[in-house]
Amino acid sequence: MALGLSREQRPDGVIPAESIICKVFEFPGIRVDPPRLDRAVRWAAAANPSLTAEYRIDASHGPLYRTRPPRPGLVELVRAASDDWEAVRRVADKIAAEEIVRDLDVREGKSLYVACVHRPEAGFALVVRIDHSVCDGLSFNRFLRDVSDAYATDDEREFQAGHTRTDLADVAVAERVALEDTRTEALRADWRARLPRGVPEMFINDTTPWSQCPPHGSNVQVVLRGEEYQRHLAEARQHRATGFMVATTKILRALRPVLLNDELAFFCPFPGRFVPEAAGTVGNFVNLLPVLVDAPRGTDAPSTLKAVRNAMLWTLQHQGLPFATVLDEVRAVDPTGEQYPKKRRSIFIAGNEPDRFTLDGVSAGARVPDLTSAMFDLSVWVTDTGSELVCSAVFRRSLLDHEAVSKLLTAIGAPLEPLPDSGM
Repeated sequence: MALGLSREQRPDGVIPAESIICKVFEFPGIRVDPPRLDRAVRWAAAANPSLTAEYRIDASHGPLYRTRPPRPGLVELVRAASDDWEAVRRVADKIAAEEIVRDLDVREGKSLYVACVHRPEAGFALVVRIDHSVCDGLSFNRFLRDVSDAYATDDEREFQAGHTRTDLADVAVAERVALEDTRTEALRADWRARLPRGVPEMFINDTTPWSQCPPHGSNVQVVLRGEEYQRHLAEARQHRATGFMVATTKILRALRPVLLNDELAFFCPFPGRFVPEAAGTVGNFVNLLPVLVDAPRGTDAPSTLKAVRNAMLWTLQHQGLPFATVLDEVRAVDPTGEQYPKKRRSIFIAGNEPDRFTLDGVSAGARVPDLTSAMFDLSVWVTDTGSELVCSAVFRRSLLDHEAVSKLLTAIGAPLEPLPDSGM
């Protein structure tokens, strides 16, 4: 896990990126300083070698990497066609839409890309793209903070002194030692008991195999504000759960009518930083694990929420095993267990922390380009900004439509009624 997601090498030798993190940050009120920005990005990249390393797959040792210094010109300067702010936004959005579907080869060490779209007067937008294979969501935000810190100083030594990170190789050694601990066997046994049927699949509408299900995707976003948002927070407090658990419960209950299988289950990314050495290190430490919810059809809302809470806590407490190791435990009872989640018909639900990027004391939130390809039947991201709940989804158009997914996300804002679900 310290060396990123498990990778697959194509027959032509290319190691493709699993997915891309790409976001746009707008600074309409300040003037860009190109040399200072480029320097800040290079310093931040040098502090986090996973972003500019060259990766390969070794037959005996699996994913390996070779550290390389950041290449010159990490920041591409782009002049908007006109001086109005909407022109800047259009250019930034066009670049982001292209980068999020970029076919990257992680052997080339070009996981990081930053574009600065500017106009002559004050105002610019930054497009930040990083290969998800080498950078999880927490790491993405840490890199943004590193760039902010580097932008705020002219002293490289001062910056380096405050931004020393554990080498990925040292993190990998610590992980291997931890996995050899006697507690690991107990974790393995717990997962074997938890997954008697192997890694779950949730079928929406039909049972077409994943490989035959077109990946063409569409996007939906619903934002809870005001009374809906406050009710959401109150429900979480009332049931001693997190807001993410409440949202997940409502999503699963709303899905019941379109699910063909009785089992409630979904995939969720967990922190994956189960050794102290990984703290603060930029890399992909996400452990994508199956969450099984003990809530048969007809279970009422409070009981479903309790089952979701228990399932999330159980998985969090047992996330010290990489997913590949969990798969090892289920292969004996389910031959399809050897397939990774991205090759299974499944639901993905994740909680995100808000993205903030600060330069010269000005803070900008993130905009994300629309995804045109859906890895899962349905993926939902829930972000609590502190003043609203942003619920975003991408879905496979062959299985769901815009109206159905909009209703699904809108259900997150409805009261958590103490009634049986409607999937009977």
